Amino acid sequence: MASESYSSNECAQNACEAPKQEFMMPPCQSAPAQVFLVPAGYPALVMTPFGPAMPMQMQMPCMSAHMVPQIPSAETLAAPTHPAHAAYGAPAQFSMEESNSTAKAEPYEPCLLTCGGIPCSTVACDELPHPDDLPSASLLAKSAELSDVVAEQMDSCDRARLGVILRWLQKAALELAFSACGCRVVQKAFEVAGGDDRTALVDQLRGHAVKLVESPHGNHVLQKCIETLPNNSVQFVIDELGSGYRGGWATLARHRYGCRVEERLIEQFPEEMLGLLMTAVIADTHTLCYHPYGNYVLQHVLEYGSKEKRSQIIAILIKEDIVSLAQHNIAGNVVEKALEHCGSDSQQTLANAILAVNGGLLAMGCSRYGSQVAKKLLEILSGALREEAVRQLQAGIGSLRSSKYGRAIAQRIGATANASRHQPFEV
Repeated sequence: MASESYSSNECAQNACEAPKQEFMMPPCQSAPAQVFLVPAGYPALVMTPFGPAMPMQMQMPCMSAHMVPQIPSAETLAAPTHPAHAAYGAPAQFSMEESNSTAKAEPYEPCLLTCGGIPCSTVACDELPHPDDLPSASLLAKSAELSDVVAEQMDSCDRARLGVILRWLQKAALELAFSACGCRVVQKAFEVAGGDDRTALVDQLRGHAVKLVESPHGNHVLQKCIETLPNNSVQFVIDELGSGYRGGWATLARHRYGCRVEERLIEQFPEEMLGLLMTAVIADTHTLCYHPYGNYVLQHVLEYGSKEKRSQIIAILIKEDIVSLAQHNIAGNVVEKALEHCGSDSQQTLANAILAVNGGLLAMGCSRYGSQVAKKLLEILSGALREEAVRQLQAGIGSLRSSKYGRAIAQRIGATANASRHQPFEV
């Protein structure tokens, strides 16, 4: 494939190809950290990211005794030592940062499931918090740092804590899926969840497939569902997009994010479950092969589709001006993909269509994008067809040698003109 870009000009390829990697969204901008203010004379509070703030004297099961400070007397609390303290009825704000305290505490790594600041993953707790008693998971939508912490914990924590985290995320799953930070956590959740937890997460997305596919963040969650869940669990994606997306599958294939979802469906689902999608895409071959996003859906049909579906696309391509298609910065990739993945019969059909055009192969060899298709032809052809291709190129050897894109081809055919058998084409 050509190099990736979002332009529809000569480098417009791969704009819609979703990379196969864990988190596909760029880092988001999180809100600036707020200072945790506790007026002098008031009990110090513990801010646990996974659980509400609580007075230090309410010691958690795995809180070390040395972490509990001396609590001021009732008289001290009733009479602040400084007039400014009277303005405070409660601690002003909470943050995820450690407060400055004169008491020396042992260093520890921040952890979502913390009890008094001690990571529960390293210290045994008598019981885990109930998800309903925890702050809303919606806060992850605005914090890239906290989202990363949660994602890391889902990879490393034990099954009991993983279950708490997954149930905590369920109610906010849809909201998080539409946010740049939160969609990362939801994707990770689908990777690690199983059984009832996975079903509960998927249920939050049902009825929202159309909005998700149009979202710059939600489309990644939808792709992750398709990649990681059984087909019957994500059948709703096909049903909702097939009947609810305005313009149908062909229009969705031309959508910046929709093309990615269609690619994942073609990769993961058996062809009999994608009958309407395949039919719509193949019928729109002429438009999609020139489209900066739609061409990738067409290439996926050529790569993952049945022999019958590939032959249908080939039949449409050869009815077009195949030489012009091969020289196009976008459509040329479709022709090259067809030569790469179609069987020998379809390869010969395409080759005959190209060689039948007077001067067509030579024009391709001298052009920027057509030269790639010409090289692919020389790689796959053998026998009489390859000899004819070499003959046509040798007839214009001067043009090839004077062309920036044809020189490599000229060198190759000059060295192998008298070869009796096919050799892999190398540049």
